[in-house]
Amino acid sequence: MRPLLKWAGGKRQLLPILRGFYPADFDAYLEPFVGSGAVFFDLYASGRLQGRRVRLTDVNADLIGCYRTVRDEADAVIAELRALAEEHRMRGAGS
Repeated sequence: MRPLLKWAGGKRQLLPILRGFYPADFDAYLEPFVGSGAVFFDLYASGRLQGRRVRLTDVNADLIGCYRTVRDEADAVIAELRALAEEHRMRGAGS
């Protein structure tokens, strides 16, 4: 599982190093500046968040709106992305 967004300051490329700093045991995962959510998605994919309280937040309202839309209206988001991909394909990469 990978972040759905690229984000300035994203941690995806640092995950192999950061994993060495993950605590062996914890009760909750609190992320005050989720950005792309690289660490969250890494923990989730590894099953380390199962049964734990998780809270993802960010001060960027547009970012949180994006995550909420993907969560609440995934089928509509997928349909729009497919339409954009088709339009891009029809116009060509250089247009």
